[in-house]
Amino acid sequence: MTTIHTLDCLEALPSPAPDGDIVIVDVIMASTAIVSLFEQGVTSVTPFAEIDAARSFAAEHDNTVLVGEDGGAPIDGFDYVPLPGTFIDADLANRPVALRSSNGTRGIIRSGVSDNLFIGTTVNAGAVASMLDSRNNDIWLVGAGRQGSPVAEDSAGVRLIEGHLRDDLTATEQAELKDQIRDSLTAEWLQSIGLEDDLEALLEFDTSDFVPILRDGTLYPERV
Repeated sequence: MTTIHTLDCLEALPSPAPDGDIVIVDVIMASTAIVSLFEQGVTSVTPFAEIDAARSFAAEHDNTVLVGEDGGAPIDGFDYVPLPGTFIDADLANRPVALRSSNGTRGIIRSGVSDNLFIGTTVNAGAVASMLDSRNNDIWLVGAGRQGSPVAEDSAGVRLIEGHLRDDLTATEQAELKDQIRDSLTAEWLQSIGLEDDLEALLEFDTSDFVPILRDGTLYPERV
């Protein structure tokens, strides 16, 4: 029988990583940005914990798009920050991406896992649940959090995926989860920098059928 584990921050994930399928949930914004990048046709997303490692990868791989942030701020020389509103109009089709973020990619690298790791968020929660359900492995739903502390939007994203897996998510609870995200400090920050559309987009639950999967250290898109 599949066991579902839910964790509120990356630091709670056991080391070495447990057997089973691990889902990293960084709703605002790495997970949502990764899904959006695949929606725009990128071929792959390679995550990095260190800025210089991402730069080196881009130097060695032609046509790479550099996407990243450091403490929420843009990184010098990078093309975009991992906020869909900043690259939604860019022509990214058939290009690889090197991604560095303070929480989401840090969590991927910290897990020590190079395969069978998934990226989940509000917009693909149902698709992630469908894929995991078909695999019959133990499941670890891990909210990214921030510096070892839970954040409201990631906890909501974890619960949304869990609710789909357990088939116990009511319309009332979905509305409450949207309020939980909308009222979060990170959502307030997103609105303060003029990206209200990004917030509204991630509040549209289950709009994407893309499920990013880590294979040999690089994320590739699957569709459900």
